[in-house]
Amino acid sequence: MSFEIILTGICSIFIGVSRQTISSLENGRYNPSIVLAFKIAKYFDLTIEEVFIYEE
Repeated sequence: MSFEIILTGICSIFIGVSRQTISSLENGRYNPSIVLAFKIAKYFDLTIEEVFIYEE
């Protein structure tokens, strides 16, 4: 098992979503709800703007 998969799994546990959801977010296949965006930002101790880049 790779280190990246382990980290993704740990992150998903603390945020409360599946590892697949985290992977989909990383690959741009899924846009998070505002609640999920806040949880991810809080997990990394960042603002939403620092985690997500909005592109029209």
